[in-house]
Amino acid sequence: MEYQGGPEREQATQHYDMAVRIAVMIYEKGSLQYAEVALEFAKHLESIHEELGSPLNSKWNRSAQIPPSNSSELSQFFYDDALKVFESHNNCYKQMIECLLGLGKLIAVVDATKSAEFMLKAAEICQNAMGHDHIWTAEIFSHIALMYEEQGSSELASPWIRKSFISCFKAVGLEHKALKVV
Repeated sequence: MEYQGGPEREQATQHYDMAVRIAVMIYEKGSLQYAEVALEFAKHLESIHEELGSPLNSKWNRSAQIPPSNSSELSQFFYDDALKVFESHNNCYKQMIECLLGLGKLIAVVDATKSAEFMLKAAEICQNAMGHDHIWTAEIFSHIALMYEEQGSSELASPWIRKSFISCFKAVGLEHKALKVV
């Protein structure tokens, strides 16, 4: 694995790897404790993958336009593994959403349709768990709109932009700085 962030990134990866191994030894692989460690490792590996790209590639996805790498494939594995555990337990909505968003971002360069499926599932879970008028819901709607826009589909992006604005408006109110016209 190539580390853009220097030796501390390599050391952190080794520590995460060790944490996952310890979590498997202490807890069962299907336990929530294991899933939490796997989720954190997946996010770490995703951030290593993101270092290979440019912030100019995408407004919402730091993994955009970066070909798959060892770190992205391992990240997907741990996101998927953690997601399976979180789906089997009640009230793990936040963690499920994090896994789905991570998977959606990482797979976007390879399979835009599958990426959209992950993002839409995250939006559905967030709406059901947090409600339509929650800031997380608004943020996911915004990510979906940007995803479709970057795929060249303004038609598909448009309703998500409106949904994002309405959710944000209802969550924080019209006077919030995020809704001010500059």
